[in-house]
Amino acid sequence: MNICDRVVGLYVVNAITSALYHRAMTGEGQLLKFRCSRQWRNSCWRITLAAVPSCHHWRHGLQTLLSRTRGPYATKDGHLSLVVYTDRHWRDFTRLVGCPDLIDSDERFRSQESRTRHAEDVGRFLADRLTARCNDDWLHALHDIDIPACPVNDIETFLRTNT
Repeated sequence: MNICDRVVGLYVVNAITSALYHRAMTGEGQLLKFRCSRQWRNSCWRITLAAVPSCHHWRHGLQTLLSRTRGPYATKDGHLSLVVYTDRHWRDFTRLVGCPDLIDSDERFRSQESRTRHAEDVGRFLADRLTARCNDDWLHALHDIDIPACPVNDIETFLRTNT
């Protein structure tokens, strides 16, 4: 579940609770209309821009705090943000990209602690693999193995798909 879904859920709960309170106090019902998902997403376009690799904030923001090779990662036709985090994620991902023995054969990938210690190498590994496919191909494959992933939109794509 992405953050937009969670925020929208909070809006809905707040609106329903307020309507029920109003009814309890006045005896009047309320008509609730929800447009918060699109409104909230549209107000967050700056967050999307901050994750685009050409954006100054992305290059000098979170990336330098954590790892220079931390995503979003380039694909054949865009960029993806993904979370290959747990040991299961890594085993499934390395099978997906044709390196099924990597976790057992390479100390850098063996555990979460080791992957954190070798974050630069891990990020380069992901970056090298993700350029092999298009966003849609990756999204289907990653979702099939339950690895969280989403496309990183440029502002034009974001506005076109959210208006």
